[in-house]
Amino acid sequence: MTHTVYVDGWRRNIRFSAAHCILGHETCGNLHGHTYAISARVQGELQPMGMVMDFTQLSQVLKNLAEQLDHKTLIPSNNTVVNVTKEIVTLQSECKTYSIPRQDCVLLPMEQVTAEELATYIASQVQQHLKFPKTVTSLEIIVDEGYGYSASTTLHLR
Repeated sequence: MTHTVYVDGWRRNIRFSAAHCILGHETCGNLHGHTYAISARVQGELQPMGMVMDFTQLSQVLKNLAEQLDHKTLIPSNNTVVNVTKEIVTLQSECKTYSIPRQDCVLLPMEQVTAEELATYIASQVQQHLKFPKTVTSLEIIVDEGYGYSASTTLHLR
């Protein structure tokens, strides 16, 4: 029998505020920000102690990731219009050029900073930083761009 553990980012205060733009998009190509929430759903079999996994460990990893992204500009480092120097990050969006101090940015290994790509990135980071019990079969990460707009990705662990 499969069981599910769910951590609600809004209720557990696993949130971050950040700026981004979707390069080349008509409206979202403008630099703007969101208050994001990160939630997680873990599925698996019960361990001998009667739980899928410890909520606290999962919540802590999610909070740490949110803190790294909080009050930063999220930069898609794999996009060809992004130029990074030691002091400045420059990106070209349509007819605009943005120059942002490097210390105000988080470089993310993706083409675009979308909720979908953030969910994928966060899932990979959770997988790297959390040792899941052998009975866990999947990890779903949900990223909300404010209330009512969500994207998710699921990693199948076993």
